[in-house]
Amino acid sequence: MRIVAGKYGSRSLKSPKNDTTRPTQDKIKGAIFSSLGNMFDGGNFLDCYSGTGNMGLEAVSRGMDHATLVDNNKGAISVIKENVKSLKAEKETKIICGNIFSVLERLTLKYDVVYIDPPYAKQENEKLIQKLEDLDIVKSDGVIVVESLQEEVWPEKIASFIKYKEKTYGITRISYSKRGELRMKIAAFCGTFDPVTYGHLDIIERASKLFDQLVVFISPNSDKNNEFTEEKRLKWLNESTKHLSNVTCKIQSGLVVEACKSVNATVLVRGIRNGVDCTYEQNMAFMNARLNEDIETVCLFTRPEYSLYSSSNVRELFKYGQDISGFVPACVLEDLKKGEE
Repeated sequence: MRIVAGKYGSRSLKSPKNDTTRPTQDKIKGAIFSSLGNMFDGGNFLDCYSGTGNMGLEAVSRGMDHATLVDNNKGAISVIKENVKSLKAEKETKIICGNIFSVLERLTLKYDVVYIDPPYAKQENEKLIQKLEDLDIVKSDGVIVVESLQEEVWPEKIASFIKYKEKTYGITRISYSKRGELRMKIAAFCGTFDPVTYGHLDIIERASKLFDQLVVFISPNSDKNNEFTEEKRLKWLNESTKHLSNVTCKIQSGLVVEACKSVNATVLVRGIRNGVDCTYEQNMAFMNARLNEDIETVCLFTRPEYSLYSSSNVRELFKYGQDISGFVPACVLEDLKKGEE
């Protein structure tokens, strides 16, 4: 075990002779500090179950001003003291022997990074994060990093801390949380809907189950001469999706990526009926990603019973007096019949 980077880089650290501690592996440690990015220009680090002092000493090596190293095991505390002494890091560290829940009551500093890595069999991580919140020990822009077993499933939000990143390394899960509000996952589904068909509604209903909010845009298309006005198509969409509480319908202006940005959508939903659609949507996905790399395209394959549905087919069938009741919702059919009168 060693310091990975910084002023103490490559220096070895001692471990206890018994197995009462479980030091974070160098590979995982390096990944954690890389994920934290530019957080080491000063600031304070709290290691709640320090073990060897490994993580806190890595933090000060990389540029943090101070590390508080806490452990309830006297043997571990002895090893921490040896490691601190070998690096001559006494001025940058504070070593405390005691139960972390009791120790928190006595701390006076606020911390930029709090690292929580208890023995896997004795994890009380949710309770500890709530305690950190109650005592206001983490800075407003601070980060809590939790190391746990891979199979542990954590809530997206504990107290005011939102999980924003998670990585697994073998049996180990690393979770990163910071203060904030839960971000809604918003998607957009764009089309001409000229007219709305059951194929469109199938994609809308399925997408509405995948995202917190779905915005359906009526898109302009210079390659098509639209049969029906935008206002009429918007009316049909609103009527057909009124049972979906997280679906909003709008008229689009400008490019698709601009429409997505206007509603904070990070996902663009597309429907695929066949191989031709697949090739077309692939090209469009590449182009949209070029225009805005933050927008991902998610393609949903049309159910087989709707694979032959298209607005142009419906218009053609209706033009020649065929029954289209199995292709379009009732509100569309009613308006089309009224238009014939």
